[in-house]
Amino acid sequence: MTLQATKFTYTPKYKPKQLICGTGQTAIITGWTVKQFVAKHLEPHEFAVIGQLYSPTRGISLLLRNLLANPHARFLTVVNATKEDRNAGGCDCLLDFFRTNYVRGDLMSLLTQYILFAGLVYFTISMLATYAVKRLQRRLSV
Repeated sequence: MTLQATKFTYTPKYKPKQLICGTGQTAIITGWTVKQFVAKHLEPHEFAVIGQLYSPTRGISLLLRNLLANPHARFLTVVNATKEDRNAGGCDCLLDFFRTNYVRGDLMSLLTQYILFAGLVYFTISMLATYAVKRLQRRLSV
C-alpha cells in the first residue's frame, strides 16, 4: 500500500499571475533568478509557490500577505544565487525579516509599520497586524 501525500492548493490573493503555484508546502523566492528556470527542475507537489522578488522596497508586503493567507506553506526557500539577486537586496531583506524578528508597531491599532534593514536598504511594510506577522515568522522554517 502506498501512502498518498496531502496536496495543498496555494491560492495567492495578490499578483496571482506573477506566481507559479504548486501543491506542496514550500514557498520558493527567487529574487532576480527567473522563476520558470527553478520550476522546470521541480514537480508541482514539491513546492507551494515560486515567485520572484526583485527589490527590497516592493513586493515583500504582498509576499507576506499571500503567505498569511496560505497557512499550509510551512517552509521558505530563498534563492539568492546570482550577482543580480545579491545586488538588488530583496532576498537579503526578506531573510533579515525572518532572522531578526524585528517588528515595530502598535498591536492594539493593528496598523503597524515594519522597518527592516539589509545592508544600506531600508523599507517599510505597513498595514499588517503585528500578531499576524509574528505568527508568520514563527510558523515558517527559513
